[in-house]
Amino acid sequence: MTAITACLWAKTTFAASHLIHHLSYAVSGSHNAFLTGYEGNGNIFFYIFRQRITTSIPSSEMSDGAWHHWCFAWNNGVGAWSVFRDGMPAARGTGFQTSRSIPPNGTWIVGQDQDSVGGGFDVYQAYVGDITSVNVWNTNNVNVTAMANCGENLGGNVISWDTVTKESHEMSTYGEVLCRYK
Repeated sequence: MTAITACLWAKTTFAASHLIHHLSYAVSGSHNAFLTGYEGNGNIFFYIFRQRITTSIPSSEMSDGAWHHWCFAWNNGVGAWSVFRDGMPAARGTGFQTSRSIPPNGTWIVGQDQDSVGGGFDVYQAYVGDITSVNVWNTNNVNVTAMANCGENLGGNVISWDTVTKESHEMSTYGEVLCRYK
């Protein structure tokens, strides 16, 4: 992929002194091909092909106990990247991983960092809280504002939460329609 937008709804009050991860994509040769998360006492970050962007968004904006819609977007043309919170740009920049691409045929995991493809999990890096509606596209041209305001619920063309096969391991699941409460 030469571009990506990954969006999810998340709710947590968990703040720790270590790294917490919401979504990871690993391929052979790169366990951090794509990774989003936050440092409990730091800021929100994401990785593209083993390189990290640490935003100016404090982790307290993620761990306030309310549902928030988060999107992480990047394209390799000028290395433009953005993080959106509740449909609004929260951080952005350029010059990040220009001319790189995210390799295909990897493994996506919600709520954990992968230190090897599909495994190598560290219990201290697990997300604690609720995550739903994870969608990923191979473009950075996605209407995140409409999705965050429940105007659109587009499934991603890489991952579509409504159609992807989900496996739960040592976690609780429940149904909640977030847009019903908006």
